[in-house]
Amino acid sequence: MKALKEVPVAEYWRTAKFFGPDYPNKSFIFSVLSRRIPGQVFSADEAKSSCMVTTNSSYVFLAGKFGPDFVLQALSHLSDRDDVKMIVPPGQILPGSLPGGAELVDRVQYAHRGAPPRAEATIPMGFRLEVLNAELFQRLNWNVATDLFRDFEGFLRGGYGFCLTHAGDVAAEAYSVVGAGISEPGIYTAPGFRGAGLQRILLHELLREAGRRGHQTVLSCDASTHATIALARRFEMTLDVEYQAVRTVQGKRTT
Repeated sequence: MKALKEVPVAEYWRTAKFFGPDYPNKSFIFSVLSRRIPGQVFSADEAKSSCMVTTNSSYVFLAGKFGPDFVLQALSHLSDRDDVKMIVPPGQILPGSLPGGAELVDRVQYAHRGAPPRAEATIPMGFRLEVLNAELFQRLNWNVATDLFRDFEGFLRGGYGFCLTHAGDVAAEAYSVVGAGISEPGIYTAPGFRGAGLQRILLHELLREAGRRGHQTVLSCDASTHATIALARRFEMTLDVEYQAVRTVQGKRTT
């Protein structure tokens, strides 16, 4: 099987055209292409007719003109990674069978097209809303943010976020990856604090911050993640894209 080769940074512009209006998770992709978050771009041919964009998290993106063989090439290239969530464009033809340990999952992306919330959210007693700073970044419970941004300096280049703390503990955390004028949140509540509506409060704040910065907010998840879909609908977000991902789970991580 032909090996994928890394695309030089100076040629990233040749692959950006593949990520049009119907491609999901564009904030991740354009953050990599603009070097705001760590990542790499690979292609199988000199003409760069297709590409794979990787991030430091589990998320990987395929785009361009490719067939089922390119999907298998990409999975082979990523075989040494603990876990992968490889996004493919809507309508893409996938291999008839996937390698062992890989499965196809349905994904959805919701977009917020209305005005951002004007009023501040009501914070439950005992909790404190804080801007995500260097000290809090070191205490996050979720590995996704630290994987994506690598460190707090990387976070400042590629995103923004908030935490809800309780008695000094990080009870819930949220960040947005920013690229191409799009903010995409990731939100996580520590196990001991679930059921208190903390994710709703944090998404409320992220929508307000996106409004201040002039960004559109999108929220994506597996189609089976009903709680996230319900949260998106609560803020009157509308279904934007339905797509698929090839997922491998080889490690025991929290993504």
